Amino acid sequence: LSVVGVLFWSVPVSFLQAWTNVAQLERWIPQFATLGAKLPLLYTFIVKYLPVLTLMVLLAVLPYIFEFLAKRYEQHKVKSDIQRIVLNRYFGYLMATLYVTVLSSSVWDTLEIIMNSPPEALKLIREHIPEVAVYFITFVLARVGISLPILLFFP
Repeated sequence: LSVVGVLFWSVPVSFLQAWTNVAQLERWIPQFATLGAKLPLLYTFIVKYLPVLTLMVLLAVLPYIFEFLAKRYEQHKVKSDIQRIVLNRYFGYLMATLYVTVLSSSVWDTLEIIMNSPPEALKLIREHIPEVAVYFITFVLARVGISLPILLFFP
């Protein structure tokens, strides 16, 4: 069940990663190219912050889904078992999010080149990883800036 879930989870995460790629956005929505000149604040919000916030919302919903599955579908009764299951699955999905984000931007774009000349793989990955770095920095800063103050309010 978890492996199938991770495979389905990779679809929205890959879509959110593609959303941060301006060239792909301009291919999908041709009017998006002129938005940067007309409304730069909206453009920056759509490209940089909205995908990160959307991913944070998806990650925030996951523990509730896992708890529901553990209680209702798998019929676990002990609260500590349920919390352990939720924590283990959530950690797995966080790691899957990390790998899918890196792979969707670096390997999927260059898969044909890698298949034709394998020695070029490390060079291509080295060139594409920095493109993902901005996404991760924004995600971590938003996570710390939003999640940490909320957690401090709870005893």
